[in-house]
Amino acid sequence: MSLGPGLPVVLESLACAKRNGLYTILRASVNAGETLPDEAYKDLDLLVVNRTDCRALSGIWPVDDEAAEKALQFFYGKGVRNCIITLKDRGSVTLADGKFFKVEGYDVQIVDASCAGDSYVGEIAAHIADGGTIVSSMKLASAAAAIAITRLGAQSSIPSWYEVQDFVKAHEAKA
Repeated sequence: MSLGPGLPVVLESLACAKRNGLYTILRASVNAGETLPDEAYKDLDLLVVNRTDCRALSGIWPVDDEAAEKALQFFYGKGVRNCIITLKDRGSVTLADGKFFKVEGYDVQIVDASCAGDSYVGEIAAHIADGGTIVSSMKLASAAAAIAITRLGAQSSIPSWYEVQDFVKAHEAKA
């Protein structure tokens, strides 16, 4: 979601969700010059940013693992409980129990990347709701995004749970 003029509504929604004990996820997509107010970070159970939005919010361009870890530390320092940075074809990274984790992406033929991020975050949310960990969720989310970018269109490119499971099994069998 782009923060933009709807930011007050986003912030109040996050605060309300936290007051009511809900798990909150924000996929921050920022326009040039936008920031997320410091008070918003404390209401986030999970912040998901791509490398461009990471740079816009933290001032750190995650060009390598060291810079990505520094950016993750920045977000944790702001009060985020969990953070994932997606790195396009380089996969995604997080810190879990203070340890740096990198989940590699899949090498697929890109047809349309318009729904990659939404597919990724949707799979994260579904897997966490089912009791999964951040790291195990990232593995399935990478598969969901990989499937989505091989298809044309947005909503029609989002894979089902079964497609994600089959995709992961097929790629594990090849490894």
